Amino acid sequence: MKKLFLLSILITTFSYSQVTDENGTMADGSGNTDLSGNIGIGITPAANSPFKFEVNGSIKGKQGWFINTLPNGHVFPNNDWGEGTALIRAGVDSTGGDLFGFYDVPQSNLNSKPFVWFHIEDRNDKARFRLHAYEGGATSFKIFGKEQNDVFQIYDPGDQYTFASLDKPDSYFVIGGVNVWPVEHKLIVKQGSALIEGNILTNSNIGIGTTSFIDGSDTYRLSVEGKVRAHEVKVYTTWADFVFAKNYNLPTLKEVESYIKENGHLKDIPSAEEVKENGVKLGEMNKLLLQKIEELTLYVIDLKKEIEVLKTKK
Repeated sequence: MKKLFLLSILITTFSYSQVTDENGTMADGSGNTDLSGNIGIGITPAANSPFKFEVNGSIKGKQGWFINTLPNGHVFPNNDWGEGTALIRAGVDSTGGDLFGFYDVPQSNLNSKPFVWFHIEDRNDKARFRLHAYEGGATSFKIFGKEQNDVFQIYDPGDQYTFASLDKPDSYFVIGGVNVWPVEHKLIVKQGSALIEGNILTNSNIGIGTTSFIDGSDTYRLSVEGKVRAHEVKVYTTWADFVFAKNYNLPTLKEVESYIKENGHLKDIPSAEEVKENGVKLGEMNKLLLQKIEELTLYVIDLKKEIEVLKTKK
């Protein structure tokens, strides 16, 4: 009997909803509460309101629990998992889209795996942020632009790989600082070095110390402003074995001498001025040098034959 009396006092006190304001004044909220229906503070709930508790003002507290978990195997009759799965929702009003929402969706007739869903929208009900994670499966994180286009996303399907992407065609990524738009390069490391422990593949050109890849009518895949050091350089090119063909027109030594007097260099070999202005192609130059060596070899063979003939005449 004593317990029932104390419970009656507690219910009566709560029914009148006495609230302390910032000045310590006790405000009587009589008429705004109904323990058998909906509760309102600073507002009278409508009779058909879907909300059990409404506050016209700010709420302050130390902790809040929002528990609305539906069991796995739930059936959603209207094909809308958002109905009844929201743990937290915030918006401009009760009829518009959520500005902020967190959902716990069970395994159901719509989804074979339960998942959690977190989102932020703008006031036009356009998505700006999405995070969803399936139990034992994929995780997706996305940021959207004002037109619902993907800006940034990270996706992990739940197995051996993860990918991240900046989807806008003019996007760029800067490490170690900030670049002012427009930015010429997609990836910028402003401070420190970059280490890549795998292959570097490109379908375009590579410049070291330079952004120029064109020399005359040629475009070079690799351009270096400075010295290049290596243990070995392998060049694929044509070769000069045509010198040894029977129909090769080997110039006479008299013709060679005449050409040198007139031009100051061997025939087919670029002059010093040409090399200074245009450089040399290693593969082509090696072929030309070999051509001259092979021609010299033929001259030596002919001279040897002439010497042998002279010896027999003694």
